[in-house]
Amino acid sequence: MGRANSECKGEAKEMVHSKQTKMMQDTVVQRQNVEAGANQIGKVNLESHMERILAVIQDSKTVLEQKIEITVTDVGLQQ
Repeated sequence: MGRANSECKGEAKEMVHSKQTKMMQDTVVQRQNVEAGANQIGKVNLESHMERILAVIQDSKTVLEQKIEITVTDVGLQQ
């Protein structure tokens, strides 16, 4: 009877260890998925910010070009 009980305990320990190992593997996979998702979100946000920054730069360039044209025209009129 003691031997059967010991075998059951051994099997139970193996099952618990197996379950713990599986849970740890699942946790690692979940963490990797979360990190990948966060990286993707960060990439999308960065691309969106870059597009807005480029638009502001383009607008600023256009405004500066217009000011230069006006200044050149004013100088031309004064001469």
